[in-house]
Amino acid sequence: MRRRIAYLTLLTLVLTVLLAGPLAAQSKWDGKWTGKIAFDQDAICLTNLSVESAMVKNNELTVMIQNDKYLKKLTGKIDATGKFSGWQRLDFITTKGLTSYSPDFKFTGQFEPSSFDGSFYANFGHAKGGNVCVGTLQLALLGSLEAKAMSSGENLEVLKLKQQIAELGSNRHFSRTAANIDPTKPFDGKWLGKIAFSCSKAIKFQSAVVKNNEFTMVFRDESSLKTVTGKIDASGEFSEWQRLDFVSGGGYSQNQDFKFSGQFSAESFDGEAYANWGPKGAFCSSTLKLGREGSIHAEALLTGKDPNYLMLQRQIAAAQSAPVNDNAEARAEAKKIAKQRAAAEQRLARLLQQQKRESKRLTQLRAEADMQASQNAALRDGTPKPKTSVTANINFGNYHALVIGIDAYRELPRLKTAVADAKAVTQELKSNYGFKVTELINPTRDQMLDTMDDLQATLTYKDNLLIYYAGHGWLNEKSDQGYWLPIDAKKNRRSRWVSNSTLTDTLTALEAKHVMVVADSCYSGRLVRSANINIEGADTADYYQQMSRKKARVVITSGGLEPVEDGKGEHSPFARAFLSALSKNNSVIDGTKLFNAIRRPVMINADQTPQYSDVRRAGHDGGDFLFVRRQK
Repeated sequence: MRRRIAYLTLLTLVLTVLLAGPLAAQSKWDGKWTGKIAFDQDAICLTNLSVESAMVKNNELTVMIQNDKYLKKLTGKIDATGKFSGWQRLDFITTKGLTSYSPDFKFTGQFEPSSFDGSFYANFGHAKGGNVCVGTLQLALLGSLEAKAMSSGENLEVLKLKQQIAELGSNRHFSRTAANIDPTKPFDGKWLGKIAFSCSKAIKFQSAVVKNNEFTMVFRDESSLKTVTGKIDASGEFSEWQRLDFVSGGGYSQNQDFKFSGQFSAESFDGEAYANWGPKGAFCSSTLKLGREGSIHAEALLTGKDPNYLMLQRQIAAAQSAPVNDNAEARAEAKKIAKQRAAAEQRLARLLQQQKRESKRLTQLRAEADMQASQNAALRDGTPKPKTSVTANINFGNYHALVIGIDAYRELPRLKTAVADAKAVTQELKSNYGFKVTELINPTRDQMLDTMDDLQATLTYKDNLLIYYAGHGWLNEKSDQGYWLPIDAKKNRRSRWVSNSTLTDTLTALEAKHVMVVADSCYSGRLVRSANINIEGADTADYYQQMSRKKARVVITSGGLEPVEDGKGEHSPFARAFLSALSKNNSVIDGTKLFNAIRRPVMINADQTPQYSDVRRAGHDGGDFLFVRRQK
């Protein structure tokens, strides 16, 4: 029996050691979170957003975002360093009009033990450079000080100090140490502070002292030290005149009488000084802030720190140095302070909620007023509202193309139309579709790969990329590997060839959302796997919206596993059909319909069969490449 117990104990210890690491890693940020989300104040997006709930489980974040009428779900993995990245569609209207948009937003941020600081953005619209909406997403672990600060609006550092005070004060008695002040002379002592004049930066505060309720303040002006002296009345008010020398903003020397006035309290003085002169009523004013030497107000003025923060720091210092005193008086005072603080926090929370409701109401009123104004304007001018294209509100992103044409081969037979095809494709994409085109005419292998690496380094998820290749191709039947042949390619020497696997690696690494390869070369069919050309609903806005969101890695080839024709006229049969299909499109055409328009003309005019599908092992996720014609 003892051996069995010892064995079970040892087994338990081993399992604990083996499982501790993975379980600890999984639960680093696990738990329920609270948060807030909003567009930046200077963003053009108007919609109110709120975080309904947030949860981290096994390092996967799920946030439910209330987006006006709809509830949106943001999900994504958190990596080992706490970084998060995910996509979610949000609906909103803009300050540029009441047009609704619904683009995909990129969310990124960094997790800390009890907080998450993130941001999100989207680029949308067809204006030059697009429109950009940005915002922030902040989360805090429920039960943490960060969550309390987020809900109450109180400074996090102040809350940390309050917690420290509460921990220290649970068994220690402390109070503010008051100086020995004569009640008949409550303001006597040295005072520190600052003064700032609107007409001169040369006037500086030197010192201040109160003795027998007489206030003496020393300044240095442009020429000498000046003293302001006067009595403080029983209520703490002070008022006196003093002449000061200074240089005005126009560069003129002035010598004017200033009226100094202000109000004393136990630890602070809040005052001002002003003078006016000349027929045009020139005016100079200043603010004067003082604090009793050794007081929180004086330290705040000199350091720029929050007085509440400094007070809490002093309370902590007093608590740490005070002896333990568990008498009834200490407990009663601590209870009284805690009750007052709780009441103040409740009032602040109610005010913040009221402010939030009022802000939301004002936003709704502004949107309603804008809509009413738009409707009234339409009624006044009698113009019918123009019809909107079904794709007008879809963010298709930016379009780029790499067009390659090779016909002047050094070691291989020359081609007739490849370069002409490439130049015609470049012109069509630039003129009618707004592509930013990089054109490579008769490039070497290094030039082709360097250009692809540049695109890999610069393109983002909002971009679309078309790679068009016209040139020789080759199929190694033993390895079942296809190749593009640059201008410097040699027969039976792969060192200067570009393999399909190299192309696939490039397509996989590209950040661009949509990538299409169009290959007009022999044996190019090795890039494809199967055609899928019968898609229902391919003319609707919903379909285009769906395709614009999903990642696409697709390829159209001029043939299968056979040689293809170079062309007997200006262009190859494939290039001629490709250009014709693009020129006839008046709106949006996806890769599927483009292929359908190309396939039959090529088969009729040449002994080759074009192919279309997703690229093998390149990250295709059900999307399609969309060609959006410019509306002139």
